[in-house]
Amino acid sequence: MYPNKTFGCSRFVLNFFLNKQKEKIAISLRDPSVFAGISHFKQTVRRLSGE
Repeated sequence: MYPNKTFGCSRFVLNFFLNKQKEKIAISLRDPSVFAGISHFKQTVRRLSGE
C-alpha cells in the first residue's frame, strides 16, 4: 500500500480522535468518583454472587 493524500488524511483523523479519547480516559482516572463507582460495583457483584 502506498501512502497518498486520502490515506494520510484518514490516518490524521484517526490519530486525532484516538488522542482525544486517551485524554478523556486520563482525566476520568484522576477523578475520585470514578473509583467510588468501581468500588460500589465490586461490592454489588460480591453481594449478588454470595461471597
